[in-house]
Amino acid sequence: MKINKSLKLSLTQDWLGLFPEMGLYEPMWLARRIGPLIQGILLKPTQGNESYCPTVHLHALTRPTGFITIGLGQPLLTERTQAHDSLKLLHHEKNFHSAALRLRRESLLPLEGDLGLDQVLKAYIEHESVGFAQNKYPILHFESSISLLSWAGRIDEGRDFLDQCVERMRTWPDLVMASHGGPDAWGHQMLQVLGNPEDVHAIANQQAEALDVCHLSVWQLNIR
Repeated sequence: MKINKSLKLSLTQDWLGLFPEMGLYEPMWLARRIGPLIQGILLKPTQGNESYCPTVHLHALTRPTGFITIGLGQPLLTERTQAHDSLKLLHHEKNFHSAALRLRRESLLPLEGDLGLDQVLKAYIEHESVGFAQNKYPILHFESSISLLSWAGRIDEGRDFLDQCVERMRTWPDLVMASHGGPDAWGHQMLQVLGNPEDVHAIANQQAEALDVCHLSVWQLNIR
């Protein structure tokens, strides 16, 4: 048995039943808005469309990406070895309730209710210890944190964090930052972000429209 169009809708509805605060973004993709953030659960097909891996993620609308990133991604893990886990389609009915409980338990952020910006910033830092390859050079998380601090008006804190990021980037291989023009050029770009919080608010609103997430339920991101 393979995941087809009708099964995608059925699987998604099953998961929506367990996460009522989330809405349908796309088939196999649940999401909700928290201020300028999109928190989602992606049910990613694996193994020739015969199984799927639920993955919690967080996307900051404060960055003009044009697509939803799988930032802060946390795929379902096995309980014994903490390896990536997936649900076989044949056993979906039997296993998806327990899988949802594990996903809630493992998530760095609550999957319901309002969030605090400090919670989110802490989660970005904690995510680096998960061991994913992209966490070695977490540019996405740096940019998300800085743009969110600008959105919240916490400019001095954002500048301090930016200085820490640039110093850390200086220890990275040159190739990592080549597409960004190097740490100093990247730092200058981020200073512009911190200096224009009104623009960051406008970007968040534009991205919400462009990414078609305005229909999702909205929860509060507390800035303190």
